Order: sequence, then structure tokens, then C-alpha cells
Amino acid sequence: MAVPVAGRGPGACQFFLPPPSEDWLAALDGLPRWTVGRLPLDPWPHPPYPPPGPRLARIRLRLDEARVEYRQNLLAAWRVLWRSDVVEEQRLLVLADAEGHWVEPSRLPAGALPSPAPGARGQGYGLRQLARGVEGSLPRWLELLGGSFRDRVRRRRQREEERLHRYYQGLEAEAAEPVRALLHQLQELQARRLLPGAGPAGLPQQAWDQLVHLRAELAQTLARLRRERQLRLEEVAERYRIGVEVQPLAAALVWVPHLVLALSLRAEPPGERDDVLEVEAAWNLLQGRWTGLACQGCGREAGELTLCRCPRLLCPACARPCTCSRPFCRECAPGWCSWCDEPFCPACAGQVTLPDGAQGSCCRACSAAAEGLWAGLRPWVTSAGRSWAWASSGR
Repeated sequence: MAVPVAGRGPGACQFFLPPPSEDWLAALDGLPRWTVGRLPLDPWPHPPYPPPGPRLARIRLRLDEARVEYRQNLLAAWRVLWRSDVVEEQRLLVLADAEGHWVEPSRLPAGALPSPAPGARGQGYGLRQLARGVEGSLPRWLELLGGSFRDRVRRRRQREEERLHRYYQGLEAEAAEPVRALLHQLQELQARRLLPGAGPAGLPQQAWDQLVHLRAELAQTLARLRRERQLRLEEVAERYRIGVEVQPLAAALVWVPHLVLALSLRAEPPGERDDVLEVEAAWNLLQGRWTGLACQGCGREAGELTLCRCPRLLCPACARPCTCSRPFCRECAPGWCSWCDEPFCPACAGQVTLPDGAQGSCCRACSAAAEGLWAGLRPWVTSAGRSWAWASSGR
């Protein structure tokens, strides 16, 4: 959806949101130092309550530090005009991460902004540049913001089209009425010829000529009505076509308190070559969202993350587990099964030796399936004078 943006640019200022209460800050000292599979946030005694965050499957977490710090977010306001058969005006308030990781509608009501803080002069140009960078995400949020407006326009257009169809169906029925009346008369004349004592004379030629003439007129009338209906439907579609115009109103730097957790992550249970991954997860108290816990393979946020041996945090789409459930990425997998193309760790590796001497690596699941298949084929292969050797690691 193309979004025309009008106007010279937003005004600029900056705001500071108040910090949490003293009791909330004191709760940081009671956080557990070690957890497995989740962030060390339970229980939290005072609101606002941090969300649990993504599930960290088979990961042991050590909390190194918990603190509250202020970080900049860009707050931008746009005036949105929806145009169709009517014009509707809305306001779109968007909050963006200063590092460009996310952009989403702000949860801060427009009337609840704190007083502007001093020292905002000279920031207008930089804020306008940041606001222009956020414009690329506007179509996605306008798609959600304008859902109710599009539904109302669609219902009005549907009612108008149904009214047009009923109107032209009535005109077509009215145009066909003379033909139906004449056919009814001809049927009566034909029925009279079948009565006893009726003469052998057929239907009058004048009636047949009139029927041919009326049918030709009806065909022309129906064609004209179809053209008119199509033109009217196109006019309705143009009248109810939805357009949107976006005008920047204001932009501000918002200093938002963040709960920052310095964490050390390690796979559970630990392996011989597992390294510790140090991450810094931050919870935005205004938006209620976590940053720093996205997939390090694709960059997407996910409800569950696993730890590769690299080490990196991976989402289920990027993690390729071994048959023992140990996750790997394509860069650090020790080996790949030549049959199912899945990674395997050294403890689960299997090997098959063919008669020509060629060897192939396989995972534990394929190794077990091949052993069962070989047990069933052994009598046939032995009777044919062939011998295959099968060896699996650890046997």
C-alpha cells in the first residue's frame, strides 16, 4: 500500500517517563541468581510485572546483574486521513527503538505525555531524519489501524451493489414482459387448435413476426442494460475506493526506563565444548516488550529459543536438533546424515560400509532403521553370495 506523506515535518521535543517505585527497584535484589529454561523473574512482588519472555529450552541462566537504566525511544505522531465516500481522520502514535530493532504503535495515550524536558533544542533535524526512517513501517500499521474503516466501506459498497443488481433485475424483467405476454397468447392459440371441432389452420404469421421482432428488441435492451449496469458498478467501485494520506505531526525523544538483565547462558546439560553466551536482555517498561532475546540466526522474535554450541540463540526454524535433542546450526553441526540430511553429534554418529568400500555417515535414527532393514534382508543377501558390513559407533 503506497502511503503519501505530506507536510514539512514534525516538531521536536523530548520527554522523561518517571521511574518505577522504590519497592519495585528494591525487588531487583531478590531475583534468583540461577534458573533453567526461563528468565529469573518469578516471583515479582510489585507492578508493573515483567512478562516471562521467551522459553529458553535446555538453557541454564546465571544472572550477573540486574539494573534499571533509561534508553531513548523515538515517539512519532502522524495524522491519517482515510478517503472514500466519506473522509475519516485518525491519529497514529508510533514508538520506535533508537537502534531500529522494532517499530510499533505506542501504548502511551496521547493525553498522558509528561511535560517536555529542557535541552531539546537543536534536535529537530535529527528527529525528523529518524521519523522519516520509521515511515517504511507505516503501511503495516496502517493496515491494522484502518481495518474498521475498510470494513464499513466494504459493507456500504456491498449494499450499493446489491441495490443496483435488484434495480437492473427489475428492468430486465420489465423489458421481457411483452415477450412473455405474447408467448402466453400463442400458447392459448395452440391449445385451442387441440379442441374438438377446431380448424386445421395454424398460428397467424403476424403473431410469429411480432414474436421475432420482440425478441430482437429484448436482446438489444438486455445488452444495453448490461452495459449500463457495468458502468454503474465501476462508478460505485471508484466512489468507494479507499485512499490514505499521512501527515507527520510531531516527533519526540522519549527516555524510557528499562529493566536490564545481564545474563550468562549455557546449555543444559553442559557438553565438553560448550561455550558461555553473555547477553543483555532489556524490558521496555512503556511498551512491555523484551529486546536482546531475538534469534541470532534470522533476527526474528520467537516464543522459544535454544542455545547452539557456537554459542548462539536460535529459534525453532533455525535450530536443527540431533536425535538426542541437542540443537545445532548449519555452521557448527559436527556431521550431517547422508540419508535424512539432519545433524548429529559425535555420540549419535553412525557409519555404514558398502561392498565397494564407500562409507557414509548417518544419525542414530537412520542407523537403527538400517539395522532393522538389514536384519530382514540378511537371509536374501547371504543366499545371493553377497555380504554387507554394518558398523555403528560405540558397538
